[in-house]
Amino acid sequence: MGMDTGVWGAECELEACSSSYVAGTQSGIEEGPSVAYCSLVQHYIQCTTEYRSACRGNIQYHSIQRMLSTFMTRNNCTEILQDAGSQPSSPEGPPNPGSFPDKCRYEGSTSPAFCGLFGDPHLKTFEGQYMTCGVREAWPLINTPYLAIQVTNEAVGPDNTATATTKVTVIIKGHDVCGSERTYEASTEALPKAFVDGTTWSGGSVHHPYIEVQEVHPGEYVIITVSYIKATVAVRKIKK
Repeated sequence: MGMDTGVWGAECELEACSSSYVAGTQSGIEEGPSVAYCSLVQHYIQCTTEYRSACRGNIQYHSIQRMLSTFMTRNNCTEILQDAGSQPSSPEGPPNPGSFPDKCRYEGSTSPAFCGLFGDPHLKTFEGQYMTCGVREAWPLINTPYLAIQVTNEAVGPDNTATATTKVTVIIKGHDVCGSERTYEASTEALPKAFVDGTTWSGGSVHHPYIEVQEVHPGEYVIITVSYIKATVAVRKIKK
C-alpha cells in the first residue's frame, strides 16, 4: 500500500453521480424544499452535465436529466438556492454544519506529520524513523480517539520471512457534530470507492463533507479525509 496519482476517463459513467446522490439521501437528507436537498440535486445535475457529450445517445442519461429537472421544479430549488447564496443563514431552527467551523475544519498551524506502510512491509513512523515489520495477521497501525487503522499481513511464501499487507481497515470514530462513525475496508481483492455502509461521506454537505472517501483511480487508489483532525489516509493497491 502506498501513494500514487490517477486519471478518470471520459466515458458515459453515471454511476459516480448517482452514488453521490444516494449517499446524500442515506445520510439523512430528505426530498423537500431545503438548501441541503436542493444542493444535493444541483450537484447531481452538475456531475451529469460533465458527461453530456459522452452520454448524448444514452437513454438513461436523458431519463436522469428529466428526473432532476422535476426535482428542481417540484421543490422550488432554483429560488431556494438563489436565496441561500444571497442571504446569511437564519439563527433560528436546527444548527447546520457551517455553524461549527472551528470544530469541523481544523485550523491549527502545526505542519502535518506523515506515516507510511509499504513493501514487505516497511514502516515510516510519524517521527521519521524507518522500520521493517515482520508481524503476521492483524495488528494496529494507528489508534487515536478519532481514527484507527488496522492492517493484516500474511507471509509472502512458505519459506519466506517477508510478509505483505493483504487488508487495511480504517475506522473513523465519528464526532458529535462533524460526522458519524464510518469504516472503510480494502483488501488485495478489492479497493472499494465507498465505506462499508455504501456511503462516501458524512457530516457537512455533499459539496463540503467533513468525512469523505474519494476514488482517485478506480480499483487502485483511494483517499480518505477527516477535516476536523486534518487527517488524510491514502490507500493504494500496487500491481506487480
